[in-house]
Amino acid sequence: MPTFDLSHRDDFEIRFYVPRNGAPQPALDRFDEGVEKALEYLKDPRHLDFALTVGPVGRRPLEPTLMLERQPEVGVLVQIFVPERMSLEGEDGWYNLVEPANFHRVSIKDVATIYEEPERQDMVLTRLSEGVLFSRQLYVTPELAGNALTLYLERRSLDDALKNSPWRFMGLI
Repeated sequence: MPTFDLSHRDDFEIRFYVPRNGAPQPALDRFDEGVEKALEYLKDPRHLDFALTVGPVGRRPLEPTLMLERQPEVGVLVQIFVPERMSLEGEDGWYNLVEPANFHRVSIKDVATIYEEPERQDMVLTRLSEGVLFSRQLYVTPELAGNALTLYLERRSLDDALKNSPWRFMGLI
């Protein structure tokens, strides 16, 4: 699996969904810079309830995107969209960080919409995508989320990070 260099981009941004403060979205030079800022935000004890993405400006396809959401009493949802050219699975798709105990328990059935399955009590409504529900099994501890993001930043390699943390490939969801 080749390692792709994301350090020379000048067109990434961090987008806050919660809290919304009306400030312009910060422009970032590199995907890594956005992951660093997301990790700082996650570790800050003042931020116990938030939703943000780090991705390409204008949401261009075929670039990595990090989605990070922390909800009190639930945990942290961590997803990375990885384009085919960078994916361990050889196809575009989302990888979800999961607790090691849940690694073989989660599947695409842990993602739904309020339109398809409005009565599911085991699901949490995300603030990252309108009407999307994620199973509580897809939320991890803040410590696991921080460790996974730190590992990525230490190695600056998506494939290394995905191989060495409990990331579950979910496909295009």
